[in-house]
Amino acid sequence: MRLFTTGLLSLFLCAAAFTGCSDDTNRNSDDDDDGGSGPSSSSVGGSGAGGDATTAAGGNGSTTTGTGAGGAFTCQTARENALQANDGVSSGEIIILDDNGGDREVFIDATAGGFQAASQNPWVYIDLDTMTRVAIDDFQSFDDGGWDLAVKRTSLRNNSMHSGAGNGGTAWLNGATFESVTLADAQSATLEQEVWFDGQCNYQTDAIGTLVTSFGTWYNYLGAGALVPLDGVFVVRAADGQSFYKLQILNYYANPDGSVDGPTSARYLVRVQAL
Repeated sequence: MRLFTTGLLSLFLCAAAFTGCSDDTNRNSDDDDDGGSGPSSSSVGGSGAGGDATTAAGGNGSTTTGTGAGGAFTCQTARENALQANDGVSSGEIIILDDNGGDREVFIDATAGGFQAASQNPWVYIDLDTMTRVAIDDFQSFDDGGWDLAVKRTSLRNNSMHSGAGNGGTAWLNGATFESVTLADAQSATLEQEVWFDGQCNYQTDAIGTLVTSFGTWYNYLGAGALVPLDGVFVVRAADGQSFYKLQILNYYANPDGSVDGPTSARYLVRVQAL
């Protein structure tokens, strides 16, 4: 199995920043729930490569030429390290719990085996049109235009630039309600694509060593494993570069039946609708 991981770095940073980093099955000791920052103008908590980095990682991480949107991609190894790329296909469940004329409430299992085992497990890849899982591994995702959203633990990413072969994008509408967001809002928003690396293949990480993506830090950490989504709505442009969706994260501790405040983290309850 090809496996590139920054797990040791993440665990070290987690231990330095927080106490009680242990088992994922107990939300009161949830390892990767760090102190969230507020949203930036177009997305939550951070900018693309070349902005103000919380932590620079990757170094001279790659001399191997890979593929990606916009031509030759030269930070392949750094990308694999940053995403903890894995050649398995996720079995994480995606369950449409309610569909009211396309306004869907969806359960997404992005636990990836728990924090301790996350480096050994793949991302979940999602087709936002059907809200189904796309059966590809992390390495295939870099050249695949058939997925729109990828999720793993607290991290989300769209299909664009350094992340995949699509033309996706993300914008954060701070304080917006789900009902109020329109197609006009999406079309006028400043969409951020996944540009992670500078010319030396350095990339930004948050306080626990996780790659900063266009979704940034979308939550507040209230202590004792309490991770609460910020007040607002994401606009996501699909990989096709034309379709738009609004996405609201409702809960990070959901159960497959849609109930919330469960014992396990990284089980999302989201609301999503095409615009």
